[in-house]
Amino acid sequence: MDKQKPEAEKTSAPKSTDSQPSSNDNKLSLLSLSEDSLVKAGLGAVAIAGTAALVVASRGRAIKTLAKEAEAETLIGSRSTAISGTAKIETKDLSKTLRELSQNGAITDEQLKLVKDLIRPEVSEGRKALEAGKRLADLEAKAGRRPLQGGGEEALSGREHLKDATMRSLPVREQLEFSASGRLLPGRYPMNFDRFAQAFGDGEKRQQLLGDFLEHLHKLKAAGVNEVHVGGSFVSKKANPNDLDFMWNRLAPGVDKKALGRPDNSALVRSNAPELTEKGLQAMVGPGEHSSYEAMKFFFTKQEFSLPGRFKPNGKPEVLQVPNGLVELKLDKLPTKLAARS
Repeated sequence: MDKQKPEAEKTSAPKSTDSQPSSNDNKLSLLSLSEDSLVKAGLGAVAIAGTAALVVASRGRAIKTLAKEAEAETLIGSRSTAISGTAKIETKDLSKTLRELSQNGAITDEQLKLVKDLIRPEVSEGRKALEAGKRLADLEAKAGRRPLQGGGEEALSGREHLKDATMRSLPVREQLEFSASGRLLPGRYPMNFDRFAQAFGDGEKRQQLLGDFLEHLHKLKAAGVNEVHVGGSFVSKKANPNDLDFMWNRLAPGVDKKALGRPDNSALVRSNAPELTEKGLQAMVGPGEHSSYEAMKFFFTKQEFSLPGRFKPNGKPEVLQVPNGLVELKLDKLPTKLAARS
């Protein structure tokens, strides 16, 4: 995952004593984009953003035609010759797109609208998922069937219950479904390791991460872990993800705590263990004291992208939060070694 992960969020959920999902609890950061900001953009944006904006703004029109129009207006001049001939938007790296749009060090309002238009499918699907989770959480709360905290007897807080219910409400998608921004559409994607490696193993960097990942998956399987969850940029179309983010449930049935307590497994039982992070593996072990494993997985349902040159009133960088999908990786049929790519 190419965003910075607060240590507190990785290890435990924020304490909360509320007994019902409040209106504030329901306003999770999964969906922070308003529909009125998702607008079409034309050649005016190209004057600000150049070639990258032209690709985003095309919206299915022939880019060569747009290039000729823009050149006639002296908006991009000779740069039009470098524009791809494809007629559809398709960016495989949203953070790179944002950097390209901010040629002068800051992304403008017009450029931000272009990007929000690009990620509209994720936002729409993410909103549906959150609404389904809220309905389920409300029904369970009214019936007195709120899930318990991990390893305890206390019920989840309203906010953690909403996260838990949202994850249980996500649609299961048997086929990989990517958006134009290159990320998995919100949902749960079950698969075994062979399919996972085939789908996300292109390139030297990805092969290196997969090889190290497989080694540690064998250790987890030997200790009774049957499933891990993978999120972040590794399960996107980004060509060279910085790392591979995964999490697993230490309280799942069948997990052998004694086996995991051996010295050679010490890195696996700690979130963000240096022995793993130096290899590009970001592991989250949970659930936290006041959460559940389902609620913990909610962390992987969105990605944050810093907006160049834009800041909140408190001085913190402004970010886009983009909903995305989560891979459910089954460990029942692990290969002994990583298969060679053809």
